[in-house]
Amino acid sequence: MKILVVYGTRPEAVKLAPVVRALKLNPNMDVMVLTTGQHPHLVETINELFGIRVDFKEDVFLPGQTINEILSKSLVCISRVIKENSPDLLVVQGDTTTAMAGAIAAFYCGKSVAHVEAGLRTDNISAPFPEEFNRRVISLCTSLHLAATVANKENLISEGVREENIFVTGNTVLDAAKFVANLDKKIVSRFDLDSFFRKEEEYFLLTLHRRESWGLPMKSILREIVNISIDFPEINILFPVHPNPILGALAQELLGDRKNVYLVPALDYVDMIQAISKSKFVVTDSGGIQEEAPFFKKPVLVLRNETERQEGIIAGCSKLVGTEGRKVYSSIHQLLSSEVELNRMILDFSLYGDGESSERILSIIEWFLGFSHERPKDFA
Repeated sequence: MKILVVYGTRPEAVKLAPVVRALKLNPNMDVMVLTTGQHPHLVETINELFGIRVDFKEDVFLPGQTINEILSKSLVCISRVIKENSPDLLVVQGDTTTAMAGAIAAFYCGKSVAHVEAGLRTDNISAPFPEEFNRRVISLCTSLHLAATVANKENLISEGVREENIFVTGNTVLDAAKFVANLDKKIVSRFDLDSFFRKEEEYFLLTLHRRESWGLPMKSILREIVNISIDFPEINILFPVHPNPILGALAQELLGDRKNVYLVPALDYVDMIQAISKSKFVVTDSGGIQEEAPFFKKPVLVLRNETERQEGIIAGCSKLVGTEGRKVYSSIHQLLSSEVELNRMILDFSLYGDGESSERILSIIEWFLGFSHERPKDFA
């Protein structure tokens, strides 16, 4: 049986690398990897980290290109590989343009699609943009829906997806985090944060990059970060700055002279996991970090007006604070001022998975392709 795993961005690479490693455990599966080059260098570092060999390496990246251009080029190259290799199953993850292109290309070529992290929804097709639209399209093309949580499964059922085609697996990002946490950081780290960590001073981690945060929302957030740095001079703020030059210039303009704000280049995955695990809490607009931080028992303040990861909000380990400056300030102030509030957001159980989701996905795909007859059980 041939399986084609397709990804193009770092988040996809992180969440699919453990799946690729698991699938390769079955000697009866010919597992092929295609990368589109949507995030070329970032994906290469993840592949190197997890020991993934790429079979088909495309190059759709051009600075300043539109989403439509990425989609059209990805459709062409993925369709070509499908036609030349005729996989029995195509695996995509999440909600990127690459993932949507892979699902559409497979559907048009009459091939089955397995969607890792299926069923995330905000119920607002424009937020996050374009991810909410992308994942809805992927669901229409999918034969095997691999939902991370029960809530994600329920979202799919409410949209008319047949329950027998949905499995709850837990989130593979925790498999990746578990793998990286067990590595020797001195061997694999790309950016040395040891001197920062050795200070043994408290800090919180800030990440900010989403399109809906650009412009006035980002300025509002960063101005309140300035105020937090003034009001809490004993607390450090670690801010890995997204490589977008506009975002970098704004961060430097507003925070560059603050001694307790550390503006560092975008971290590789190993250092990001280290930064999360050693932090006091996390302030972010990232989707994946909303899953990773609770795994390391770190509270999350979500800099978004809507989130598809409602499980964290309901459980209390995440708080949706939006992008309005005063609310951002008050939410951070509360966690820095009250250990009671901070501890209230720390869970004593694993919300999004147990680090073994990839093995479940292997069993599910084996069942789907006819290697086994007993239907695998959902992750509870």
